[in-house]
Amino acid sequence: CLRGTDGWRQAAFGTRVDRFEGTEPDFEAEPDFSWFRVRQSSVPTTGQGLNRFVWSGRYQGAVEFDGMILWSARATSGPKAPPGEYRVSVTAAGVTETTNLTLTADPRLKGVTTADLVEQFELASKIRDRTSEANEAVIQIRDVRVQLEERLEGSSDQGLIADGGRLLEEMTEVEEAIYQTKNRSNQDPLNFPIRLNNRLASLRRSVETGDAKPTDGAYAVFEELSGELDDHLGRLGGLLGERLDDLNGRITAGGADPVDAGRWKEQ
Repeated sequence: CLRGTDGWRQAAFGTRVDRFEGTEPDFEAEPDFSWFRVRQSSVPTTGQGLNRFVWSGRYQGAVEFDGMILWSARATSGPKAPPGEYRVSVTAAGVTETTNLTLTADPRLKGVTTADLVEQFELASKIRDRTSEANEAVIQIRDVRVQLEERLEGSSDQGLIADGGRLLEEMTEVEEAIYQTKNRSNQDPLNFPIRLNNRLASLRRSVETGDAKPTDGAYAVFEELSGELDDHLGRLGGLLGERLDDLNGRITAGGADPVDAGRWKEQ
């Protein structure tokens, strides 16, 4: 794992940058990415003798879900680590060795300070975190949908079935506002407009295009998208709060287990 050890806000001592675990003894070359894609870290190997690992220089990426397709963005690739001091620990056969690593800025950069790169990293990290929130909402909606549909299929209460159906429709409206659910292939975004999680992820790609201080426009767009996300999450919280509580009372009265809304229950 990599841990920041300098005094910057984003890399306080002990903050984990990322963690990698190898399970295969042999090295497999990374696939050839197109020019517009971000190369990922390699995977550690476990074979005897010399092993080689390449870190992409990035923090952990956003939460993802199965089948997620985004356009002009790679949400699972984390923000670029800014210049500073880091610590690297390697564990093999029960033995851990730790050493320091110094990450420096590209010496060819002109007129760009370390503070500029730290600010770029901090905004990119905020965008990544909001992208994760959006994706977590999609994950939770899909989990609740599976549970609720199962309960409704086993019920003969027509009122419960009707009310549950309406809740499913409203949850789907939130899901479709956050993610383009029609995407099935990487070219589908050409036919279907991107949604909020894609807009957030694309903003981060824009912010990290080049090494420079973020523009005022980037901050303005981030605030706008964050406001939209807050609205969707607020609506979802209501749907998975009182609305689901009411249904769960009727579901359990019929002898079935309640639908578990996970962390949304506490919101």
